[in-house]
Amino acid sequence: MNNDYCPENELKITADGSHTIFSKKFNCSFHSINGAIQESRHIFIENGLDYFAKKTDYHTISVLEYGFGTGLNAILSYLYCVDHKINLVYDSIEAFPLDADTIQQLNYAQVLGIDESWILHLHKGKFPKQIGEAFKLNLHIKKFEDFIIDQKFDIIFFDAFGPDDQPYLWERPFLDSIAEMTHSNSILLTYSVKGSFKRALKSLGFSVEKLPGPPGKREILRATKI
Repeated sequence: MNNDYCPENELKITADGSHTIFSKKFNCSFHSINGAIQESRHIFIENGLDYFAKKTDYHTISVLEYGFGTGLNAILSYLYCVDHKINLVYDSIEAFPLDADTIQQLNYAQVLGIDESWILHLHKGKFPKQIGEAFKLNLHIKKFEDFIIDQKFDIIFFDAFGPDDQPYLWERPFLDSIAEMTHSNSILLTYSVKGSFKRALKSLGFSVEKLPGPPGKREILRATKI
């Protein structure tokens, strides 16, 4: 992990008591102010990881996340894989890793009832061996467009900043690289249901469905590679 991070971040408490971060660089929050944990659990765990695990009955699942951020999706994914006795290979990309002071202030350990050291280990790219045997984390500190890997993933957590903040990430040709890293029945989860984004995914061989969103958000999107 390098030290090329953006220090212009401000911690905020959301409606469910968990932290999010407001990015001054991108002028937006990492999560919904209506509840960070609630939002992440609804979009990425319940409608993503849990949905895929039950649909396929796979014992090992691979996830690629765009936007590691506070590490919240990874924490919730880890807790899910322990509770459901599945193995998870979790790759996550982050261009602007948080500084150590901000990481230490995150309250996820207290809210979720887990060891504080887990949060620190996650942001270093690994768990201690004794608690991470079923969860392998590969943390890639680089820009999304610079991420290249010869691998296909079961699930894509597309948790980038929104179409208004980084529009090129929600359009082709950037989305072509994501399609190449998926196989038949792979799924993609995100909070945006923007029309142009849905059309781009359909043109790349995905079927798209809108699902009810978490509190404060009407709809979310799940796309399945045909």
